[in-house]
Amino acid sequence: MINESIFKTYDVRGIYPEEINSEAVEKIAAAQVQYLGAKKIVLGHDSRNSSPELYEAAKRVFLSLGVEVFDLDLVPIEVHYFACGNLKADGGFYVSASHNPREYNGIKLIREDAKPLTSGSGLEEVKEIALKMSKISPTGTSGSSTKVDAWPEYLEKVYTIIGGEKIKPIKIICDASSGVAGLALEKIAEKLPIEIVKLNFVPDGDFPNHLPNPLIANYRQQLVEECQKHNDISLAAIFDGDGDRVAFLDETGEFIDTDFSSALVTKILLDQNAGDPIVFDLRRGWAIKDQAEILGSKFYPAKSGYPFIKQKMREVGAVFGGEASAHYFYRDFFYSDSGIITLLLIVRFLSENNLKMSEATREYRAGYFMFEETNFKVKNSEKVVEKLKADFSDGKINLLDGLSIDYSDWHFNLRSSNTQPLIRLNVEGKNQEKIETMRDKIIKIIESFGGIEVEE
Repeated sequence: MINESIFKTYDVRGIYPEEINSEAVEKIAAAQVQYLGAKKIVLGHDSRNSSPELYEAAKRVFLSLGVEVFDLDLVPIEVHYFACGNLKADGGFYVSASHNPREYNGIKLIREDAKPLTSGSGLEEVKEIALKMSKISPTGTSGSSTKVDAWPEYLEKVYTIIGGEKIKPIKIICDASSGVAGLALEKIAEKLPIEIVKLNFVPDGDFPNHLPNPLIANYRQQLVEECQKHNDISLAAIFDGDGDRVAFLDETGEFIDTDFSSALVTKILLDQNAGDPIVFDLRRGWAIKDQAEILGSKFYPAKSGYPFIKQKMREVGAVFGGEASAHYFYRDFFYSDSGIITLLLIVRFLSENNLKMSEATREYRAGYFMFEETNFKVKNSEKVVEKLKADFSDGKINLLDGLSIDYSDWHFNLRSSNTQPLIRLNVEGKNQEKIETMRDKIIKIIESFGGIEVEE
């Protein structure tokens, strides 16, 4: 029997092998083929210790069902997304638990045109098929497996999007978090005039120095200390386990909020795509919104979560989409997220203008104030929401994604996590003292219902 709890909103994820194992992966792979009617599947995995086993289990099933498998093996997920679009595959199957602790693993499912196969776009149907499946019946026609080297075309695509020929010599620090981003960064360093001080570039599923979540301050400490050893770097970057999320620090080791890195990317891309729309999740985004409007473009808020960002981008033809959780999406990259493209766009901008990251983001950091997303465990989230709606009834209420309440100079969003049993609080404004006061007031209300602040 498959443990139903491994099916989340965006993907499949659980503890290995108690919750997710080869048997579960086999049925999910078969269910994906059945649901999509897939003939061609791109297959890849991250650096977790259990990933090769689960990846091989999926491959066996695909071959038994007559599927043509494009085998990428160990790659960052953005290379996987690119291959799905570039090879015009019917779907993709990527074994990864992203930024979760080492005992976890999971699957990110993809459908045609590199679109996500998530809740609302097929994951419920795949789940239903998998749970009802007693055994997998081979088709009698054996499939084929082709080792695919997606790197050359992927790198050429990235080089084209970022304008690689414009990058001037520059020195940066990158922490690959013992995941798979280092594989791409090594190749980038060979192709472009970028000197990279490398941290945790060797893929290691034990994550020996820190877990692969770039938004947890403790996990950035090694990178901060490395920044303080150098006086000639322009920025620092840290990736998550499968390489799709990247967070930035300035040259001194100060964290750059994801809104500010997204606002900078907005400025860079609108310089060459004037008037094209920008999308960002509605939890925050005022810096991006104002930057887009200053440059004559329209800003569209979207429900947080990468499927919703991608969907909104496709609807409006946005050149760029961002999410506060450090995902960055690009129209010219099959609307998929890419930490590498984000890093290189910013590197190009800094090198062209002879700037450090602190200088490039100074205007945003001076005009907008926010806290990193705060997470709480709470049993009565509905009562918390009702109390907040009552206490802040004079604000503009939006229920598109949890509870958002806007005022002229500050706003907040409280929503349930789609991946963990938590509620998440974001507070943003244009006055530091004001948002500190309001954040403390909101937290007291959450705590009055038994809420406990926790790290993700």
